[in-house]
Amino acid sequence: MTMKLGQVVQAKVVERVLGNTYIVNFDNRLLRVVNTSGKRLQASQLVKLKVIALSPLKFQIFGTSKNISIQI
Repeated sequence: MTMKLGQVVQAKVVERVLGNTYIVNFDNRLLRVVNTSGKRLQASQLVKLKVIALSPLKFQIFGTSKNISIQI
């Protein structure tokens, strides 16, 4: 999938790994997500992510000012 700046995508939280690190399912791929939003995420929760950088790929929880970093 080709990403564009400002694009909003949806991901599903699979599990919390440790601290603020989660595994999410995005486009049928499991990604490790570092959640710096301060919001606690729950398994099966759907989250909207806005693309804020392409290289490296970074998202922002839609509607907040905090970033979520994606490590692929």
